[in-house]
Amino acid sequence: MTLSLTTSNKQIIKVKDSPIASGGEGAVHEIVSPSSMCNSCVKLYSVQHRTPQREQKTAYMIYNPPPGLQTPNYLICWPAERVYENNGFAGFVMPLAYSGSISLYEICTTKIKDRMPDVWKRKYDRSTNAGMISRLKLCVNIAIAVHSIHLLGKYVLIDMKPQNILITHDGKICIIDTDSIQIANGKQVIYPGPVATPEYIPPEGKNLSPSKNYIPECWDRFSIAVMFYEILFGLHPFASTASGKYKDVTTILDKIQNGLSHLGTNSKYIVILPSLHKNLRNVPKSVQILFYKTFKYGHSQPDARPGAEIWGETIYSEITQQKNLNALGQKLSPAIKKAPRVSSKKTQIPKQPKAAPKSQSFFSRFPKINMIRVLAIFAFIALSFILVNNFKNTRWIENLFESEKARLSPKITPTPTPRPTQNPTVIPKVTKPPKPDSVKSVRPSVRLRSSSKVLSKDDVITMLKKHNFFDSNWNQSGDFKNDFKDNGNGTVTDRKTGLMWQKGGSKNSMNFKDTAAYVRQVNQKGLGGYNDWRLPTIEELATLLKTKEMNGGLYNIDPVFDKKQWCCWSSDTVKGSSRLAWDVLFGYGIVERYRISDGYVRVVRAGQSPRPTPNPTVIPKVTKPPKPDLVKSVKPIVNLRSRAKTLSGDDVKAMLKKHNFSDKYKNESGDFKNDFKDNGNGTITDRKTGLMWQKGGSKDYMEFKDTAAYVRQVNQKGLGGHDDWRLPTLEELASLLERQKMNGDLYIDPVFDKKQWWCWSSDTVEGSSGSAWVVYFGLGNVDSNDFDGVSYVRLVRAGQ
Repeated sequence: MTLSLTTSNKQIIKVKDSPIASGGEGAVHEIVSPSSMCNSCVKLYSVQHRTPQREQKTAYMIYNPPPGLQTPNYLICWPAERVYENNGFAGFVMPLAYSGSISLYEICTTKIKDRMPDVWKRKYDRSTNAGMISRLKLCVNIAIAVHSIHLLGKYVLIDMKPQNILITHDGKICIIDTDSIQIANGKQVIYPGPVATPEYIPPEGKNLSPSKNYIPECWDRFSIAVMFYEILFGLHPFASTASGKYKDVTTILDKIQNGLSHLGTNSKYIVILPSLHKNLRNVPKSVQILFYKTFKYGHSQPDARPGAEIWGETIYSEITQQKNLNALGQKLSPAIKKAPRVSSKKTQIPKQPKAAPKSQSFFSRFPKINMIRVLAIFAFIALSFILVNNFKNTRWIENLFESEKARLSPKITPTPTPRPTQNPTVIPKVTKPPKPDSVKSVRPSVRLRSSSKVLSKDDVITMLKKHNFFDSNWNQSGDFKNDFKDNGNGTVTDRKTGLMWQKGGSKNSMNFKDTAAYVRQVNQKGLGGYNDWRLPTIEELATLLKTKEMNGGLYNIDPVFDKKQWCCWSSDTVKGSSRLAWDVLFGYGIVERYRISDGYVRVVRAGQSPRPTPNPTVIPKVTKPPKPDLVKSVKPIVNLRSRAKTLSGDDVKAMLKKHNFSDKYKNESGDFKNDFKDNGNGTITDRKTGLMWQKGGSKDYMEFKDTAAYVRQVNQKGLGGHDDWRLPTLEELASLLERQKMNGDLYIDPVFDKKQWWCWSSDTVEGSSGSAWVVYFGLGNVDSNDFDGVSYVRLVRAGQ
């Protein structure tokens, strides 16, 4: 049986009356005729949903499609034509999903279901390297498709989830249910996105209703991160159990709103964490960082969440650099096949017992009358285990440092304690003047604007066509011919425009406001012998766009340039918006209006003027020597070790008991009495130990290898008039632990700042080549931390 429908162009089409898929709003039917539409299908709304507003929204989407609705790797099922039944609006025509597609949800579960064909299990097996790469490729395709929808600045998906994406065995993806999208002009909602799924709603969703309020694009950034987490690891990022004031928070939606994830703002309350979360540590660090930015910083700063374009660029880069993915599956395999081993040195979440076969169930061995008693015993044992341990496993994600540098395992060198100087002098670092290059001035054949402007979209399109610059959206026929020369000193000259370019660019993406600092840094170093580098205008930057991929994968830029700088800032801003600047996305071959939160920098200078200075001098910033403080020396009552050592767990327990230091787990009865004095200059003196402490500490946490640089920085500034600050030993740092919370949620005297929730000591862990001891003031205990983990720093000096 078939149904007869009419398109908005008065064409008659026939569809099968039995749907191939159905949902709450309607059903999808396959087209039988005409044959020219057999690769399409029709979504027919239920009678109650065939409203004038639905018809208007569908028409708007048809006339305003996003760029790139279909590529070899993805398909967006966007409305193509309205259909009518009995002269009334009934639905729309859209592309038919790829043959053999299944719901993405099928591979987002912990284990691919047994009913699935073996070919799917092999392709997406998380325990193999190939399986994980297949999953990462899926994420790239999804990210590119979502980014193309966001590009117009009109659409927010709102209800992005695995159930709304179909995938094929070979990794192609198809986005469906696009008609639930929000359409807005600026912040004015034209057509709302009426529904959202609780597990994918960001924290701010508590105060926003998609059917009533404007929903910003950063909503989708949260949803895509949750979905990628499920693809890669098989569970929701907020799947965990909390304690304390959050012990009754059980739903995923409530956990999201309270930041109750091992990556969230309230991770310290997590007491039970499924072992699959640990596999996050096994994907490339750059990918870990994107999850961390989404769920940590993005909790209170939604704009800090990485967008789809950043996800796509980052994962694609890691896939192409296979060195970071070698043995990825082998790393993941043990964590999936068996629970983590409990160690005496590092506390871990209790190992879950394997389920017995149904015929020999554990509880079947007991009479039913004793079932409650057995459950009570097990609950008591589990609760005791959690209370005794220090929740080490729930803290590991805090050990992500937002850097993409390689792991280093520094050697620990004890730092001697110099005597205080009466007038410590800070010797500024002198930068040697760079040697001028020998590149001759170039007379350009095309002159381009070098001063920044405020430009509208029409201004940019006119500029592109004027100079014949290529743009895959606005000037596809453009083909500007450059004449590049690699100068061999980190610069590239374009003899066509007379411009000299930085061959590479910034190592990391940055906020638009931070570009000026980067330009100053390049000029201080005197790249190529010049100190007049600047941010290019969009007119200059667009000269680098090429009509095809020339520089590996997605990059529409000549291979003479480095390909890391996937999207680059110009100095031009967008007319009518204080939050956008013009940017060139080499990954897509387009000029685009870009949010000022994230982009790379490639600086430029005019090759012909000014001429290179024969000896450009970089004048170092001179720091005035600090005035010495007036705090008198203090003779300690208790002498503590000041030189770094390697300590075992037993050494630490003995030290805590020797000095009566408090530790919630290793010496609960300890109660060391300090005698603090606030010196009023950012320092605190403990008259009991004779130590002088930094009142605050580092603003951010850092890896262990970066603590030495922080110490140098503090000593150069001469905190409190002293330049002999150092990292404290564990013995010194543990002296600050209090028996109870005294400073908000911290076990430390309120005379100190409370930002430094946990701090590095200079002591390392015996039997480990990559761990140091730390003090957790948020938990009231001493524990170890890996070198490539992160902690804050609070420095000390001997008061006497």
